[in-house]
Amino acid sequence: MSDSQRPEDQDPQGTGSVPPPPPPAPPLPPVPPAPPAPTGNAAPAPPAAQTEVMPAFAAAPQAPFAAAPEPARKPKKAKKQKAPKGPKPTADPGGKRRRRGLGWLIGGGITVVVLAVLGVGGWFAYTWLSDTRFSPATAAEAYYDKITSGDVDGALKVWDPSEDDDPAIAATGGAFDLARAGGAEIEMDDADTYGHRSSIEATFTVDGLEYRQEISMRYSEREWLVFPKWEVDEIESSYTADALVSEYLQHLIDGQATAAVGMLPEQPDGSLVLVDDELYQAAEVRPESYEILSTEVEGSYATVAASFTMGGDVYSDIAFELESDGKPDDEYGVWTLTSAPVDRVTLWNVADVKTVNGIEVDLSSETCTSCSPDELVDAVSYGETAAVALPGTYAFAAPSSSGAITYGDDQVLTVAPGTTRVEPAPYDGAWVESSFGYEDEYMVDLLKAVVSFDARLGDEAQKQAVDAVWKQISLCMESDQFQPKNCPNTLEYSDPGYYAVSDITRSWAVKPDVFYDSATSSVVVSGGEMKVDYTWRFFEDDPWEPDEETVYTPFGYDDLYLPVTADDDGGVKVDLSQL
Repeated sequence: MSDSQRPEDQDPQGTGSVPPPPPPAPPLPPVPPAPPAPTGNAAPAPPAAQTEVMPAFAAAPQAPFAAAPEPARKPKKAKKQKAPKGPKPTADPGGKRRRRGLGWLIGGGITVVVLAVLGVGGWFAYTWLSDTRFSPATAAEAYYDKITSGDVDGALKVWDPSEDDDPAIAATGGAFDLARAGGAEIEMDDADTYGHRSSIEATFTVDGLEYRQEISMRYSEREWLVFPKWEVDEIESSYTADALVSEYLQHLIDGQATAAVGMLPEQPDGSLVLVDDELYQAAEVRPESYEILSTEVEGSYATVAASFTMGGDVYSDIAFELESDGKPDDEYGVWTLTSAPVDRVTLWNVADVKTVNGIEVDLSSETCTSCSPDELVDAVSYGETAAVALPGTYAFAAPSSSGAITYGDDQVLTVAPGTTRVEPAPYDGAWVESSFGYEDEYMVDLLKAVVSFDARLGDEAQKQAVDAVWKQISLCMESDQFQPKNCPNTLEYSDPGYYAVSDITRSWAVKPDVFYDSATSSVVVSGGEMKVDYTWRFFEDDPWEPDEETVYTPFGYDDLYLPVTADDDGGVKVDLSQL
């Protein structure tokens, strides 16, 4: 033990829990040493003659001669040293603490690894799903699956190209219409995605026609909170000129009248009352097949020659003219039709027609006003009251007869390149001659495509009208007067004036023609020579001498047209005022 450390300052258990003493004070001058302390119970010995180094806090020793002798102090009882206790079962200041830290370290490492695995796996799963299940290409394929399976209407509920006037988008609608019959295929390139939009180049083929399409996709919503919901924004198509002509002809074959006319850049002049899908599909005859004969492209203009079969006849060298919006790329561009086989026909007296091809129609506004022959010729010559008609047949049902009035038989209009005509024709050469007094083949050719139902008398009513005229003529022929009372304008035998005439008797040297003219709804009286037998004398005393004379124009120099009308009860009335 050091001289500077007291026994009571030591830690008997050696635990090191007693704090160390403060640092020593500077040394004092040497003093005589004190005798060593007694051991056991003996009195303390006098200090040894050594210099003792005292701690800084100890009192300075006094000289021996100055200090009174101190009684010997009873030494302190040594403390009973207790044996150290063993460690408690739960206390491990060193080992368990180390084991617990190691456990936390291992657990934390496992957690980090698991989170890393989940994070990387989640990222790969998200990327994979975004590139497959929720990719723009998958959404585009789902849309085209409906098109290629024939469910065009289902696809149009998602995106309808008819809502856009852009020719490139309208062409997409036309291509999709062709897909209704099946046979459509699609090939897509990889999607080019940028933000909320994506673009896909594709080739769409239907019935041998190829369309280059640019599919624009976009998303504004999300599925499962994190995945983009892609939708078709628009689809633009480029195509060749002959593809557009094929599309037009296919519309005719399918009976899509409105789609065919809708492909023209401007609505044709004239009424569209006959441009109706239901009416056109009910046609007995319309184009059945077609063939593209040739295509010539010069810059942004093209001419396509085609033919189609209709009713067993082949109509060839039908010219289509087209124009492209900009210069086409390898003949692929946004082409529009500038001319196509669309005809215009004249609907004249058709106000009472109720059906065409068995489909109810309203033709009340497609009719003439005065309906005179001159007005009809002007309408046909200048295209007035014309209606647009596509190749095919249109069966107009004649209005129902009422009483003595009939409108004739049903009329079938056949529209075909260069041979549009109506059968039976309401206005033929006889009508032209009776209406204008001369034959005119050019006018007859103009009128062959006119649909009209003029009110006419039935056969029985016509006979009644002719009989009524003959009855009046016969009554007048019985007169023995120079001028018959009932025929003040015809059948006259002129008074000679310078001799007396008596016993006038009329008869026919040549009987006149009396017939009903449907074109004018009149009874015509034409020709005839009247023989007049009579007696005459100069003076009253002279005997009466028999004689005869012939009147070569008993009805005048021109034919008489006596108008005929019929009432609702079937009665027939003839205007006899010209007789």
